[in-house]
Amino acid sequence: MKNHRLRLRGIFSLAGLLATAPLTQATEIIGSDDFDTSVEGTDYLTREINNPQNIQNFTFNIVNRDTLKNRVMIDTTSVASAYHALDPEDTSGFLDSTKTDHFFGIYRATGSLVYTFDISDYTNLNLAMDWITSNPFTPRIITVTASIDGGAEQDLFTTGARNFASTETFESGKILDRIKLFTTAVNGVAGIALSDSFQTYTPTISGTGFLLTLTIAQNNTVGTYGGYGLDKLVLSGDPATRGPLQLKIAQTGSDLNFEWNSITGVQYDLVSSSDLSTSPETWDIYDDGASDFESIQASGTCTNTLTGVIKQGPARFFALRAKSQ
Repeated sequence: MKNHRLRLRGIFSLAGLLATAPLTQATEIIGSDDFDTSVEGTDYLTREINNPQNIQNFTFNIVNRDTLKNRVMIDTTSVASAYHALDPEDTSGFLDSTKTDHFFGIYRATGSLVYTFDISDYTNLNLAMDWITSNPFTPRIITVTASIDGGAEQDLFTTGARNFASTETFESGKILDRIKLFTTAVNGVAGIALSDSFQTYTPTISGTGFLLTLTIAQNNTVGTYGGYGLDKLVLSGDPATRGPLQLKIAQTGSDLNFEWNSITGVQYDLVSSSDLSTSPETWDIYDDGASDFESIQASGTCTNTLTGVIKQGPARFFALRAKSQ
């Protein structure tokens, strides 16, 4: 426990600090979407699908093998799907019968998938996401960008195409030769090419703030290819480095003003005593006759203030009690 004693015009005030252990700086998951069990408001703040489609020639939506209506994205060489018959001669499709959960499917449709995440109190942001494709031919450009608090967009991930011999293996064991690859760039640097198996890509996001907007978009609709699949999107970061909780007190006339460093998800009680004969752990919630100062929410700006608090008595000692919501 770290205490500060301040003399304020003849009044001794103790800025006591309860629950002041330093925070462990370990990477934490800020938000995620597995397209199956993730919940808005819990795993992310918002998720918006602009121009959702799931028809034969256009896909931009959350789908699985039994709901996907687009023929070219499904591997039917061994097993039929709900909408498509068994076809041993199938030559396009990454979605075989072993993939039964949901994912985000993209084929030819112009659209965007937009998330918002609360990133207050986090630094060193990282995004992980799994991508897959089939039959790379005409380049379809996927872009993933991020913006913090409405600022400039950061390019996190893009796809393209280039001539390069590759192969694609189907569930039946059939192997087809391809003449192109779908290339990737992660933070502007060439990454591993997309393939017919899910691969994880991990761009970093620069900066700190309060609201992260993540946008995944496809903007062109023509050409031949086997579509894209996105799954297991995870945003992580390190808790912001903070020193011990520190309470500052100033006096304006007969009123007191308080300021302390706060953490989102924590509530604070302002407790007080007229003497130091007991531990601050036992002090009562301060009531200045106009308000009591219990369960004060963190401001979301990393700093909380109280102004115009009425001083009661000739001497008064104060402490903060931090608690989880």
